[in-house]
Amino acid sequence: MNANSEPHVEGTAAHEKSLLGDEARSDAHPSNRIVEYETIFENAIVGVCFMRRRTVLRCNWRFEEIFGYSRGELDNQPVRTLYASEEDYIAVGKMYSLFLQNNAYVHERPLIRKDREIIWCIISGRAIDPSDPERGSVWVVQDITDRKRAEDDLKHSHALLELRFEQRTINLRKAYQALKAEVERRKGIEQAFVASREKYRILFRMFPVGIAITDTDGQIVEMNRALQRLSNCRTPKAFEELGSERADIIRADGSFLSKEEFARLRTIGGDRNVDAQEIGLKRPDGSRVWINVSAVPIPVTGYGAVAAYTDITEQKRARDVERQLRTEIAHVGRQKAMGEVASAFAHELGQPLTACLSYVQGIRMRLASGVSDPRTLDEALAQAIRHIEHAGEIVRHVNRFVRHHQPHSEPTDLARLVAETLHFLRFELRAGNVSLKEHYSPEVPSVTVDRVEIQQVIHNLLINGIEAMVDTPEAKRTIEVRVVDKGPKWVELSVADIGPGVPKELWSRIWDPYFTTKPDGLGFGLAICRSIVESHGGKLSVGSRRRGGAVFRVWLSKCRECP
Repeated sequence: MNANSEPHVEGTAAHEKSLLGDEARSDAHPSNRIVEYETIFENAIVGVCFMRRRTVLRCNWRFEEIFGYSRGELDNQPVRTLYASEEDYIAVGKMYSLFLQNNAYVHERPLIRKDREIIWCIISGRAIDPSDPERGSVWVVQDITDRKRAEDDLKHSHALLELRFEQRTINLRKAYQALKAEVERRKGIEQAFVASREKYRILFRMFPVGIAITDTDGQIVEMNRALQRLSNCRTPKAFEELGSERADIIRADGSFLSKEEFARLRTIGGDRNVDAQEIGLKRPDGSRVWINVSAVPIPVTGYGAVAAYTDITEQKRARDVERQLRTEIAHVGRQKAMGEVASAFAHELGQPLTACLSYVQGIRMRLASGVSDPRTLDEALAQAIRHIEHAGEIVRHVNRFVRHHQPHSEPTDLARLVAETLHFLRFELRAGNVSLKEHYSPEVPSVTVDRVEIQQVIHNLLINGIEAMVDTPEAKRTIEVRVVDKGPKWVELSVADIGPGVPKELWSRIWDPYFTTKPDGLGFGLAICRSIVESHGGKLSVGSRRRGGAVFRVWLSKCRECP
């Protein structure tokens, strides 16, 4: 059995215990026990079959459903029908001697459906009587095709990300070398400028960055060729007219910049500078060139400032690609996380649906018996609707967590967001026998964050804490979660465990992509967490606890506009 089937195993065990109790009460009625066992066999949610001499004598509806056969089609059929290849069929046959010795066998194989589709299954079997092989054996089949596909997709995404990171490293190395060469070239030009004014004029005309020199009123006295090419304006007068049309110039946030506002970027005096203002200029063909504008005063009588216009179109495009890549990595992390909590999702969804089914069946029985008190039926329908809405909210919650989304920051109650995440992970906490301690300071201000991204950070830190305590004695397994007010600017979230902790020499390395201490880890979880937190203007750090274990602290800015 895989981890995702544990809730079913526990439920089946409890059901069998109940049936055994019924059997004790029904000793006088063997036919009743046969009916009960038949009901268990036919309604099991895993595929079950009875075989003798590698022939399927009988199987339940789930077994036939997994392989796409109709009722009774597989009865008395050789099991070779279900194997995808002769080699697999022969290989499993060679294991039968060990199967009879151990009275148990589990394997994971590709099998084939009636429509010839290949599926992956976990197959487990047990002999009815190991001393008498002719009595046959019972086999249980579980379809794990979706999990296999998810693993293959994750491996492919991992390889693709490695390639992208490698390409980016190569590009950055080339850019560094180009920048280094450019710096050396500019040093030589500056030395020539000191030696000769003519060399200065050549430098001004040929400088690769757009330059404009203004007088004290902000009027452009001179502009170089780079600025002419960059702005598509051949004269200072034409350049000063930029912004006359509403869509000529935009800011980095997409808002329009007027002609007067554009002029103020180069109209400076005294010691005031203009630093790193990003603007987008519209070209005649409709495309935009992105420029970084900076300006400093010229300490010479009659001159105002020198303004530099640097083409950052490619840099901005690279930042957009990097931002998209970070979003993709975070999405892969959420999908991996949802794969780990799939059984919890099934458990959570099953409770309201089961309750709803009970109410609906009760209504149906009342109507069938002629009892139709409107008030009673209305109350039952209201309860059923409430449970359906609860199930819908669970589905919407998972959908919001996993799907691609455009980042959207909004005022958020961090304590409530933590509580929602803990509610969603309570199955993992129970499965790991982990106790939980929560502390929320009263009246903690809201933070302005993207709920889905910050919830992913909380989820990853909690899962890391649960996994870190696998070897910790069950009585000591505790996760402590705190949300506290940290002064005028910050709200702090901390997640602490009682695991082995993180050695101090690794504190700076655990954030690196591909670095992991887990045998099956990808090394992206903490890198994604830090990237998300820092994109919100926050901080993420790791430390040690006095009693042992690790503590991760997330600092997020308070919402300024919130009351």
